[in-house]
Amino acid sequence: MSAALTDFLPWVRSHLPGCPQKLLLDGIREACIEWAKRTRILQTDLDYDVTSGNRIVSLVPSSVTPGDPMEFCVVWEVLKVVDADDRVLDPTNQYDSDALDYDTQTGSPRAYYLSGRNNLILAPIPDANGTITVKMVIRPSDDAATVDDILFDDWRDPIAAGARAWIRRNYGNWLNPSLLAFDSDFFEKSIDRYNTRRAQGGVSLPLRTRMHSF
Repeated sequence: MSAALTDFLPWVRSHLPGCPQKLLLDGIREACIEWAKRTRILQTDLDYDVTSGNRIVSLVPSSVTPGDPMEFCVVWEVLKVVDADDRVLDPTNQYDSDALDYDTQTGSPRAYYLSGRNNLILAPIPDANGTITVKMVIRPSDDAATVDDILFDDWRDPIAAGARAWIRRNYGNWLNPSLLAFDSDFFEKSIDRYNTRRAQGGVSLPLRTRMHSF
């Protein structure tokens, strides 16, 4: 399900008298994008074919059907890649991959990295056809007219505040320093509250520090 950007207008327009609707919608879109990027609230698992000899997997399908999670979204971050044998691939980067000669070796992929926005690079080069499941964070596209309805149903107030702050910050006709500070603070603190809730698993799990080896 999705919500139209115009659904947010009553929470934004009344605070910015005289602001053109196109500018209001631009601010709403920018706030939705920022919210999705910083909270990782929009996640999906998608299956992709792997072709022998081709290490590049495009994460954006050539066509989408209505209701597809990628219909109005783009990839923001890859969280996990699992092959057909339920083996979890290791995240890496191009420098480390090339240093291990994964750019020339063939075999069963053991690692991956994201190149640009949409290309998942497998390492080493696959030597057989197969499938992978990619867990990713997505965000609304730069020209989206609709967004996932959770953004409107659960978070329209802080997103509307973020939209108002974006317009006030970028367009002097509606600049009001005190209102800009109020809206920005509400938006930022709401993101912090959501991320804390996510870290607690939504069940008030106590937060703790985890040590990492180097």
